[in-house]
Amino acid sequence: MASATMAPGSGLAGTQTIAGVPVELGQPVHVTTKKQLQRQINAIVGWNDLDRAPMNVAQTMQRGSEHQVGEHPYFVCEKSVGVRFLALLVQGRCYLISQNYDIREVALFCPVRPDRLQPGVDRNTVVPHQWTILDGLMVSDKDGSKSVLTLLLYDILALNGSPVMTSKLQDRLKLIQNDVVGPRKQLPPPKGQPPDMFQLVLQSMYPINRVGHVIRSILPRVSQTRQNAGLVFTPVLLPYTPGYSKGLFHWTPTSMLFANFQLGVEWRGRPPKPGFKLVIHDKRTQVFHDWITFAPDDFEAFRQDKKASSRIVECVYDPDWLTYIPSHDKCTWDSGNAEFNATERGVGWRKGGWKFIRCRPDRGMPLERNFLAMIEKAIGEDIKLDEIERFFPDDPSKKPTSSQQKSRHDTPSASDDFAPASKKKRGGAGAGGSQGPGTGVCYDFQNKGQRPSYRRNDYDAPPSPEVSPPSITDASSVPDKHTNSFERDSSQKVDGNPTEEEEAGELTDSNNLRINSIYAPLENFDKDTIAAKRAQLAALGNRRIWASLGLEDKPQRARACGLIVSKSGEVAYVRPLEK
Repeated sequence: MASATMAPGSGLAGTQTIAGVPVELGQPVHVTTKKQLQRQINAIVGWNDLDRAPMNVAQTMQRGSEHQVGEHPYFVCEKSVGVRFLALLVQGRCYLISQNYDIREVALFCPVRPDRLQPGVDRNTVVPHQWTILDGLMVSDKDGSKSVLTLLLYDILALNGSPVMTSKLQDRLKLIQNDVVGPRKQLPPPKGQPPDMFQLVLQSMYPINRVGHVIRSILPRVSQTRQNAGLVFTPVLLPYTPGYSKGLFHWTPTSMLFANFQLGVEWRGRPPKPGFKLVIHDKRTQVFHDWITFAPDDFEAFRQDKKASSRIVECVYDPDWLTYIPSHDKCTWDSGNAEFNATERGVGWRKGGWKFIRCRPDRGMPLERNFLAMIEKAIGEDIKLDEIERFFPDDPSKKPTSSQQKSRHDTPSASDDFAPASKKKRGGAGAGGSQGPGTGVCYDFQNKGQRPSYRRNDYDAPPSPEVSPPSITDASSVPDKHTNSFERDSSQKVDGNPTEEEEAGELTDSNNLRINSIYAPLENFDKDTIAAKRAQLAALGNRRIWASLGLEDKPQRARACGLIVSKSGEVAYVRPLEK
């Protein structure tokens, strides 16, 4: 476990620590100051909540997630056990912002980069940052007999009031090093400056093809000074997105895969005795998830806690933990649910359940239902560290193919599980995802004739008979909003293996093609007309479009061949030549 179990009330006194890091670090700010800071932060980053800080939240990696991570630019880094904070630098002060948007002030010297100063200003002048927002993890590193607090910086949201969330990840990391961390070493602190409460360090990140180096070298070295909790996979091209972020993944061993619940209390019997349940959110609405059985000491502490129903508890799933499931009789706890009778404890006891680890006073709400479902699925899949290394080898030629991974783990991808039904239909037809003569993967005529793995709006070319159609279990064939920004860059990359894909622009499905006439294009329309025609084409089904190209829709039924002509992405009608 990450640290010893804490009593539920210990966090109220500010003494609770997680892996040696105080949950409440620094001095609380006045409520008026807190609201002013929250409003200004929200205005800078485009955030509306006042009970949840604008931090990004990573998805739990599942089988199928490796497709997206492997096909797009990603950085990987180690993930340690600690406390997550946003750090706000303004007017010579540093404010630590927890996930529940609580704000506390700490001492930290952090000047502006000297060459950023206005012309004529002495380069040795210490000028403080103004509304610089950083995202980091506070960890406690062992240094002999003492411990040193370090804020590992993962990202930056704004630099001196200017949002930088849409910049590429490399550029954001350079800003952290050159404009935040570097000047602390170049300029000496002024006289009277209080000592820093923690160190400021940029987290080391590596390209995804160096995940083996991170696993074999970085993790063992980090584990000597602090506790590791897995890996973080950060997309290079996607912007920093506060809230639940698609495209951002973390891998954590199942023994440390924690979930946050809100504690629910139910009273039964005479005299009344409490029972405890776990509550989650479904679009910010509280819903029951499961019952929880505490160890005797924790049960007694929560029984006496008058604010137990407002606590956020951190739990880990233990397949051997005995959980009591009461009956539906609201008058007593003595009768258990008859559906659970597989243990020696008798009726109502279930083997396997969520085990309490600690309270989290720095968090204000439980997990959303869909994110908890991903955690539970990841627990069942139990991906090991050596599998992660096989997913992303140093040599791309050693990477397991999709068919090998599919045969080894016959499990749909996470993107498919959460994709709307309309999106799943485009990936394939039927349970197996096979495609009939009216559907197929399409060429991208708007991108120099190159062919990406899947484009959901391209209906311009038939599928190749030599290439197996993509299955809905292949994450690369599942269209989703968060993949589109990747495809704009990655679609420019051509697969160098000619046996897997035929030359772009080649029409090879000649068996189902019936050509009776030669067609020539009309002249191009204006932009508004073209946009209207594109919308009309997008509204048509795949089958109708393939039929208009002359592909055989049904046996013994053929149509004249048409052609959608596009020199530079423009759409024009076609008609037969005059004879």
